[in-house]
Amino acid sequence: QIRKDNRICKVPHDPNLPTYTSWDLGILDPTAIWFFQIYGKENRVINYYEANNEPLAHYARILDEKKAEHGYHYEKHFAPHDIAARDLSSGVSREQTMATLGYRMNKGARLGVEDRIEATRQFLKNCWFDSEKCAAGIRALQNYRREFNDKLEQFKATPVHDWASHGSDAFGEGAININKMQVTTKPKPMPKPLKKSWMS
Repeated sequence: QIRKDNRICKVPHDPNLPTYTSWDLGILDPTAIWFFQIYGKENRVINYYEANNEPLAHYARILDEKKAEHGYHYEKHFAPHDIAARDLSSGVSREQTMATLGYRMNKGARLGVEDRIEATRQFLKNCWFDSEKCAAGIRALQNYRREFNDKLEQFKATPVHDWASHGSDAFGEGAININKMQVTTKPKPMPKPLKKSWMS
């Protein structure tokens, strides 16, 4: 439906709006970050970043670079609940490490997979994606799927944990938190979408 509505297009950063990020933090897996701006009921998805086997300092530097390059004004950073877990060797949590690096993370609630999926479905109804900056994240969302149980001939309750799950889980974290935010500002129209995009 998003593609039919031409909501995968060029979505420019608005310097008058704050930027929110949502994360899926990997240890041995990739870490994924989405960048959002909210105006009225419009969920503007303006950027996506993913990397593997990098320390938290790397991701703090990425936030710094995008702020300098695009002028992002960060409002909140939504992270999964396990960011507060302490490392056994150092005794320091990733939440504390990010705070030391200059970024206060907003720890999410411990919710089930179904809650995240339902929040994502509702959130997507009002999403506009930047076709270039979010290309990798869009592919992850498109490939997020449940595993099929051949014996029971039905899909399992939990999704497949593969390359697509990191971007999708990070997006779900943003959906859960941003859905809760109440925005009363009257929305202004989006710019006309490009006639052709990488998905056309």
